[in-house]
Amino acid sequence: MKKTNLLFTIAATSLVFFSCGNSIEDQVVKESLKSYEMAKLSGDKTQIAVMAGGVSAAYQMAGDQANYEKWLKIADDAEKNMLKEINDDSGM
Repeated sequence: MKKTNLLFTIAATSLVFFSCGNSIEDQVVKESLKSYEMAKLSGDKTQIAVMAGGVSAAYQMAGDQANYEKWLKIADDAEKNMLKEINDDSGM
């Protein structure tokens, strides 16, 4: 269920890139970073994971390999933190 949100965010970000030029790619990266920072402030681990995935996708579509790989790791770590919280809450 949570992974669906992440995949939806990545798909939506991808659609924006395919329909616009380079200048919009930079704007989407900026907006994705802003959304990630807001999620971090909220402390919601699911939103943090989703937004980190969105930043990763934004950098990928912008053709920024180094930042894509950096944010892919951040998103992976955020997803692990989210799953740990879910497992802790369920008593596993």
